[in-house]
Amino acid sequence: MDQGQRVTGYIENRDLGRVDFTGTVTDIYRSGRDTVVSVTCDDGQERTAREENVTAEVLANEKNVTSILGGKVHLANSQSPVPFPLCGSGSRNTATKYRAITGPLTCRECGGIQQRRAARLAREAK
Repeated sequence: MDQGQRVTGYIENRDLGRVDFTGTVTDIYRSGRDTVVSVTCDDGQERTAREENVTAEVLANEKNVTSILGGKVHLANSQSPVPFPLCGSGSRNTATKYRAITGPLTCRECGGIQQRRAARLAREAK
């Protein structure tokens, strides 16, 4: 998650219950053991929430994913509610978090998937 990125999330509050929000990340910092995300919401309020309660909005043109720590760029799994790779690398380590990007593919397995899709579409077009 980066500053300026659009996100959705929620805050759990004893008095108010669950408060959902949508906005733009303004700051990310550590507080004790938690990573906290500060968000300027669409309604103009500033809210802070734990990182696990905030999800980046995936735009329609963002078809690829990469680990939040960097690494190879994978095809995005469109069936997943969160950014996740289509190839088997995501199932090898399910603790890895991914973010949506628009960069070119660098994963060989995803490149093969993309080539097979293109070949199948070309066959079906004939």
